This record gives sequence, C-alpha cells and structure tokens, in this order.
Amino acid sequence: MARKVQKLFKTPAELMAGYFPEPTKEEKERLKNRPKEPIKLRVKILSNSLSLYLDLYKDGKRQYEFLKLYLNEETDLSVKEQNRQTLEVAYTILHEKIAELNKRGAGFISLRGK
Repeated sequence: MARKVQKLFKTPAELMAGYFPEPTKEEKERLKNRPKEPIKLRVKILSNSLSLYLDLYKDGKRQYEFLKLYLNEETDLSVKEQNRQTLEVAYTILHEKIAELNKRGAGFISLRGK
C-alpha cells in the first residue's frame, strides 16, 4: 500500500488555501439552502501565520472576538499536527458560542448577569 503523502503549507497563502479551500460548485449549491450561523470563524493573514477570530453579526451590528489562536507555517509534521489541534480548539469555541447565543435567544440564560 502506498503511504499517504502529507503536504506542508510553507506560506500564509498556502495555509489559507489548504485549510480553508474555496467551495466547489456542488458545495455552494448544497450550502445555499442551509440556515446561516450568526457567528463565523474567520482568518486574518499575518506575515508568517494566520490568526483565527470569530465574526459575530447580530441586530445589524458586527463584533469581532480574536481567539489568540494561530496557524503557523508548516516546517514539519509536528507543526502540521499542532495546526490541526488549533483548528479543533477554534471550532469547539465557535460551537460553544453559537450554543450560548441560541440559549440566550430562547430565554434560557439570564441577560442580567452578563
């Protein structure tokens, strides 16, 4: 059996294209009917890495929450694994924030304490 070759992304542009590829035409059609999430995970390109942040749009206002999580240029497989774990943490935070926002909107969480 052939071994799976892992591609290392050496520049921020390659990191962006590798971890956040443009959706295909079929994927765009499938995603068109899905309800939009109020919070999105976004990426800011830095000089040698990518910064991950949350983009919250609610009631006509936009807020940003920078997570202080970064995807680094991949020099070896350990950095690639670290980037994968960083993305998992970022998506976990994203899903927790969406769940909290949905609970707050449904009246499960008191707004006075926040």
